[in-house]
Amino acid sequence: MIQAILITLGGATAISCLIMPVIFEILARIYPQIPWPFSRVFDRVFLFFLLMFILYYRKTFKLEMLGMALSEPLLWSKRVKILLSGCLVTSTSVGLCAIAIFVGDSLSVNPREPVEVLLKVFVVIPGAFFIALIEELFFRVLFLELLARYLLFSMALIVSAFLYALVHFITPDKSFVFKGGLWWEGFLYLPALVDRLIQPGTALGVAGLFVIGMILGLAKRRYQTVYLVIGMHAGWIFSLKMISFLSWTNPHVLHPVGLTGRYVLFGQYWSWLSFLIVLILLFVIERLGFIKRILE
Repeated sequence: MIQAILITLGGATAISCLIMPVIFEILARIYPQIPWPFSRVFDRVFLFFLLMFILYYRKTFKLEMLGMALSEPLLWSKRVKILLSGCLVTSTSVGLCAIAIFVGDSLSVNPREPVEVLLKVFVVIPGAFFIALIEELFFRVLFLELLARYLLFSMALIVSAFLYALVHFITPDKSFVFKGGLWWEGFLYLPALVDRLIQPGTALGVAGLFVIGMILGLAKRRYQTVYLVIGMHAGWIFSLKMISFLSWTNPHVLHPVGLTGRYVLFGQYWSWLSFLIVLILLFVIERLGFIKRILE
């Protein structure tokens, strides 16, 4: 299984790098002014070949586990209740801490019109659940469970959480300029792709997402339902995006280069307190038998 993962990642990367100069040259002939940066085209090509490798190794990766995970519980009403429960746990914890975040001297409230906020909510919610669905199916259903067959669960949890955190900081470099004329130019893009990993502040962001990955993995293992962690994941995404939308960084505050966007919130100690609140809320749910009653 480890060999299949390495071949999938390495193969998709190598083929994408080799074929990108040809694809970009063709696009340049079709569009005198290419409307997409090299990074965006590379992402699409890489995802295509990644999917091809995954389908090729579908038996090794046991893709049937995806259907099995999504089929429990059988009733849609139960699935919705579990989703909303997970979403409420994480969004409540972040919301409570956001009060303190705005009180501090790092962030200030960015005044928005009610209509703007409402429209943002309607845009963020479906996106949050879609991202949560894709990432949880891969990291908590496929990757974590497959690793757990070969490693102790504690080790599998650490490895999967670390990979989950790391890939979020392998970000496209829109400033990369394709010069053309070199068959290996696609490989020149790789250093730019991973440049953020060595930027100041990235380690703190990776640590924050690592903790989130650990919590989600433990919740998936304890409750044996992917719907809870999809809801928790979506709640985190929704809360962080809304806080970023409703706030702005005070001029005197300088953030590390690697800790930008919504990840800048990991620089706030109240954000870390929210992880503790999530664990407390999960403990309360456990003691009350809330999820267990839904699944019965």
